[in-house]
Amino acid sequence: MSDLFESAADFLLGDMKIEYLVEGIIEKNTTGVLFGESGAGKSFIAVDLGLSVAVGVEIFNNNLAKKGLVLYVAGEGYGGLKRRVKAWLLCNGQKIDDLKDFYLSKEPISFDSEGEGVARVIEEGKRLEMDGTPVSLIIIDTLARHIEGDENSTKDMSNFVEAADKIKNAFPNSVIVIVHHSGLNDKGRSRGSSALKGAMDFEIQTKKGTKKNTGEISFTKMKDSEPPDAMAFTLVPVDIGCDKNGNQMNSCVVEYGGCAAKPIHQKAPSGFEVIALKALINACITEKHIEEGKYYATFEGWRIEFQKLRMLDNPDATDKAISMSFHRSGGNGVSQKLEKKGYVLIAEIGAFPLLEKDQARIASEIIKRNMKHDGTLEEHVP
Repeated sequence: MSDLFESAADFLLGDMKIEYLVEGIIEKNTTGVLFGESGAGKSFIAVDLGLSVAVGVEIFNNNLAKKGLVLYVAGEGYGGLKRRVKAWLLCNGQKIDDLKDFYLSKEPISFDSEGEGVARVIEEGKRLEMDGTPVSLIIIDTLARHIEGDENSTKDMSNFVEAADKIKNAFPNSVIVIVHHSGLNDKGRSRGSSALKGAMDFEIQTKKGTKKNTGEISFTKMKDSEPPDAMAFTLVPVDIGCDKNGNQMNSCVVEYGGCAAKPIHQKAPSGFEVIALKALINACITEKHIEEGKYYATFEGWRIEFQKLRMLDNPDATDKAISMSFHRSGGNGVSQKLEKKGYVLIAEIGAFPLLEKDQARIASEIIKRNMKHDGTLEEHVP
């Protein structure tokens, strides 16, 4: 018996299982780098990863992320990051309160293994954990903005990795993801000292695609498992409304190839389309109509719910203006636009939400609303 060592005979008889942060791809208690050249979408993917973990939804090709608290340590571009978060919220059917476990830093932090920056991240993370959710993911965006010293120096890079490890070890089973640039001459490797790749458990590379706003993710290092296949992605533009001065705000969301819930060719809803899709879901929940296993709503029920939400959004809007924006004879209303984008099927009996996640949300809400106090369901629930 030893206090320092464990016998192979003992641990092989124990419960050996892999614990994932992202099912089948990213294991817990690991450190990895996400790198790519400028404009290759690496920060968009980092935001998508962070928000998917904070909410506990699927990412990449339908791989479920384990829900946990996320610390996003940003070194620049705070305004753009906030717009990306809002775009993700609008396009993933989540509420603002669903993002309560995603935290964005207000300033860059120096990652010196002996410095106060690391201690500060740990202290703030521990304080946030007091609300009940453990820290699961820390994203450092980018390495260049947080390293203390020269990224080409083996000593300085090793010091940075040691600082990241200190943070990871302070939060059991957490994952560190470091966003970094690709090499200046060799785009197939991360920039700077090779000490970084040597210390990583996994490495993910993003590349620009041949068409505008497209790219590819490759898993170039998986220390203890077979790398997943490369996957295509598209950065889809999203209209997220206007700022307080009336200026139009836009951003993008990531859509992955092969993802049934968000096909790569499908444009995200924008503006009134987001309101209309939410109104359709509300109408389906209220009316409880079902046909061949799919929920749908009558056009009148959909229009009424759309009118309610539009009045909340703009109390000065008239009934006539709302009806015209909802369904125009020229085929340019929000209901027709949602059908063209593949979010809605308009049939003779009514409108069907097409995404599986929307159908699942409707079913879940109907069950929840019809649950008796003793935990049983009302008999009329479909």
